[in-house]
Amino acid sequence: MVKYEKEVGQLRTVTKVERQKKKKNRLNIYLDGEYAFSISDDIYVKFHVHKGKQLSEEAIATIIHEDHLHRAYVAAIQYLRYRMRTEAEIRRHLRKKEMKEAVIDRIVSRLYEEKLLDDLEFAESFVRDRMNRSTKGPLLIEKELKEKGVSESDIKTALEQFTHEKQVEQAKKWLEKEMKKKLNTSYKRKKEQLSAKLLQRGFSKEAAKEALNAVPFEKDESEEFLLLKNHADKLYTKYKNKYDGFELEMKLKERLYMRGFEFDQIESYVRKLLEEEL
Repeated sequence: MVKYEKEVGQLRTVTKVERQKKKKNRLNIYLDGEYAFSISDDIYVKFHVHKGKQLSEEAIATIIHEDHLHRAYVAAIQYLRYRMRTEAEIRRHLRKKEMKEAVIDRIVSRLYEEKLLDDLEFAESFVRDRMNRSTKGPLLIEKELKEKGVSESDIKTALEQFTHEKQVEQAKKWLEKEMKKKLNTSYKRKKEQLSAKLLQRGFSKEAAKEALNAVPFEKDESEEFLLLKNHADKLYTKYKNKYDGFELEMKLKERLYMRGFEFDQIESYVRKLLEEEL
């Protein structure tokens, strides 16, 4: 914060230049024996703020403003070191640094001029990365880009590379991996769950359906029966003390049908189960 009297036409003299202890790249500037403001090494060199230099009110204001711009620019460049960023991300980052909006606007414009900021290029790169390194569908990627502040038009253009064919390919890749997992559910329910999960991962209904039809997904009858038996036995243990007779039979059949097992298998096993318990 500037600590000098603003008197029109008065020149102030730099009486001391002192390097900060914690921030080695910044210098404290003293005017007429009192601390006035701090600047970076670059601004010091640019404006030749050496001891004995006389500064007008206007010159001091310019130096301070240029230092704010320099600090904001350096903060933005450091933020860009690890990956590309969107304009919205840059603005949020600089606001956290308590930079003024006018300064942020100048920095954003400079970054565009220097080709360091390009939301469309960011979006296209983001989509390519997600296609190659994840199994997320375009709808989920679209949501991520919106959260990063990318415009609707840039998102739409970037997602053109994620074609229907590519969606089906990615969905099939995910399905093949999921089908290797042993799930404790019926064949019908498993297909329903996989279809729902594909939609949750951002694939279109058309792509999800085509992928499910393309990936071999045969029902193992013996495995299906063992699953039915397991579910039925657990349900019987749960309900046998609450229901009996016809009511128990209907409750078991209802629950098993809701879990995706075929009616003929349910009918056969439930009848056998109840007969054995008599």
